Amino acid sequence: MVVIIMKIRVVKIPNPIRLFSHGLRILLSVSLVLLSASSLAGSGFIDNKHAHSAASLSASHSPEIYFLKSRSLRPMHHVNQIDYRGHERRIAFFKEMSQSFGFNPKDISASQLSSLDKRASLIVLDMMSLSNDEVNYIENFVKRGGSILFNFTSGFLDTSLNHRKDNLVYRITGLMADKNAKKAKSVESAMGFLSTSLFSPLTTYLPEGKTLDLFLYDPLPIFNNSEGVSVAGYFTNWLQTNYPTVNLKGEKEESQSLSEEQSGLIWHGNKGQGKWVYFSFPSYVFLESSQEQYKNLFKGMLGFLKNKATLVPFPYIDAKNVVFVSLDAEHDYHTLEQYYDVIEKHNFPTTVFAVASLALLDEDLTVKVAQSENIEMGSHSYSHGQIVGKPTEVYKKEIIEAKSILQKLTGHEIYGMRPPREEIDDKLLRMMDDSQHKYAFGALENVLFPYYRKDVLIIPRNGTDDYSYLITLDWSPAQILEEMKRQVNVITRLNGIYTFNAHTHLMSFGSNIEIIDNFLSYVNQQDHLTPMNGKMIYDRVSKIKNIQVDMELTRRNLIFMIDNSNSYDVNNMHFHIFVNSNMVLTNTDKNVELTKLSDTKYEMVFKNIPAKISQSVVLIGYEVR
Repeated sequence: MVVIIMKIRVVKIPNPIRLFSHGLRILLSVSLVLLSASSLAGSGFIDNKHAHSAASLSASHSPEIYFLKSRSLRPMHHVNQIDYRGHERRIAFFKEMSQSFGFNPKDISASQLSSLDKRASLIVLDMMSLSNDEVNYIENFVKRGGSILFNFTSGFLDTSLNHRKDNLVYRITGLMADKNAKKAKSVESAMGFLSTSLFSPLTTYLPEGKTLDLFLYDPLPIFNNSEGVSVAGYFTNWLQTNYPTVNLKGEKEESQSLSEEQSGLIWHGNKGQGKWVYFSFPSYVFLESSQEQYKNLFKGMLGFLKNKATLVPFPYIDAKNVVFVSLDAEHDYHTLEQYYDVIEKHNFPTTVFAVASLALLDEDLTVKVAQSENIEMGSHSYSHGQIVGKPTEVYKKEIIEAKSILQKLTGHEIYGMRPPREEIDDKLLRMMDDSQHKYAFGALENVLFPYYRKDVLIIPRNGTDDYSYLITLDWSPAQILEEMKRQVNVITRLNGIYTFNAHTHLMSFGSNIEIIDNFLSYVNQQDHLTPMNGKMIYDRVSKIKNIQVDMELTRRNLIFMIDNSNSYDVNNMHFHIFVNSNMVLTNTDKNVELTKLSDTKYEMVFKNIPAKISQSVVLIGYEVR
C-alpha cells in the first residue's frame, strides 16, 4: 500500500513557536522522511492556500474518489425529457478536475458503498432522483466514516419526481427547505453572485474573496440554516454588501430580498463519523465564466473531505475580520474637529486622509488630531486635484510633497494614501512605493481581503460611502445607519474587510455626525467586529506575507514547521484546526494555546514566533477515538 503524507502548506501566514535545537530539527526531518515511506494513518491531499497545485499522481498511486452512478437516473431523464448527455458531460468535467488534483475517479453504485473503506469519499452531482434504498445506502456510508460532496436537488425527489420529505439533503445535513420559498431565481435587476467566506476550510484557494459569477438557468432551493451547520458561501450582490432580491417560487411568484438564513449556498459539517459538503446550485455553474475560481473552490472542497485535519489561519493574525472607518479631510477642513471628538468619545481606531495644502492652513487642528492615539494620519494628496494621466511633476507634488508636508506637520510617518477620485495607476503605485508609502485605500471592487499591487498594499473599498448615501441616494439618517449595520454584518460574516469612508463636508459635521457616532457605538458593542486603522491593517497583512507554515500529519502528531522571515517577532497568531469527528487533539507545547471549540474544531494560538527563524517546530498530539 502506498500512503501519501498529508502536507498543508500555508504560505504568508504567521505562526509563533518555541525553538527546538538544531539536532532535534535534523532528527525530526529524518523521521518525517522515514514516516512518509512507511504506512502512515490514512491518505492525504495537498491543501495549500498559496502554493501551487498538487503534483499529479499516477493512477495506481492516486487516492481514489468515487462518483455515484444511479440506475434510475437515465430513465428519469428520458421520461421527463431532460438532457442526460449534458449530465454525463458535466460528470466527465468533474472527473477531469479530480484527476488534475491527484485523484483517481471511479464510478460506484449506492449498493457498493458498504464495501468501501470507511474513509472513502463520494461525489453525488445533480442526481435529483434517488430511490429509498440509494438514500439509505448513502446515509449509512457517511455515518460510519465516509465523506460526501453533493449538490443542488440531489436526492430531493423520488423516482416519480415527487418531493421527498426525508430527502438526502435533510438526512445528511439537517438543512430544511424553506416552506414559504421552496425555490429562488435571481431577478434581472439584482443579479446574484456567490461570495465565499475567507475563514473556511473549503475556500483556501480563494484567498482574496472575489465574487464568483452565478449564472442560473434553474431556480435554487432555499433553506433555513440549521443550528451547528457551517456556511462557507452566500448568495450576495456583486459588491458583497447585501443579499440579493430574488423571485421566490412558493404558492405565488413574488420578489423579495433574502435573509441571512435564506442566503446560504455552501455548507459543511459532520454526520456520525463522516464529513459532508453540500452546495445548493447546479454543477453547470462550474463550467461558466468564473471557471478557474470554481475549480479552486472544488479543490478546496476535496481537500477538506480527504484531510484528517485542515488548518485555517485567522485573516489578520489575531482577528477574523476588520472594520475600517476613515475620513477624507478636504472641503470644510475645520469640521475635522467634530470627527475628532466622536473618535475620542468611542476610543475608535481610524485613519484621517488629509489634503496637505489644507492641513497647512489649519496647522493647530492637524497637529491636535495627529496626537490622538486613535487616529492615524494619511495623505489625500497635496491639492485634491487629478493625478492619474497628468505630467510626472504633478505626480511628485501630489504624492511625494504631500507626504513630506504631513510628516513634518504631525511628526509621524505617513503610511497610507487615498488617491483623489479613487484613481490608481501603475505610475502612481511606483511613485508611492519609491516614496515609501505602504498602502493605498482604493476603489470599490468585489474583493474582500487587502492585496498587493506593485509592492503597495491595496485596501479595497467595501461598503457604501457617505457621498452615495447623502448625495446619490439622499437617504435619511435612520436609513443610512440601518444600511451601514446591514452591510458591515454581511461583509464581516464573510470575514472580509468592511470599509466606511466619510468626508469633512458631508458627514463629519452638523446632525450628520450623529450617524457616525451611532455606528461607532454599534461596532464597539459587537464582539465579532474588530475596528482597525490603515496602519494596523498593513502591519498584520505585511507580517502574514513573510511567514510560512507547513503541517505534517503522522500517526500520533500534527507537526507544524514555521519560517518567519520578518525582522521582528510575530505574536499571538491564531488558527482554527478542523479535524475528523473521531480525532482528539492534545497540547504538549508551552508556546501554544489549544482550545476545543467543538468535536471537530479547535482554536490554536502560537504565542511567539521569533524573528528570522527557519524551521521552528511545534508538535500537537492526537488520538483516534
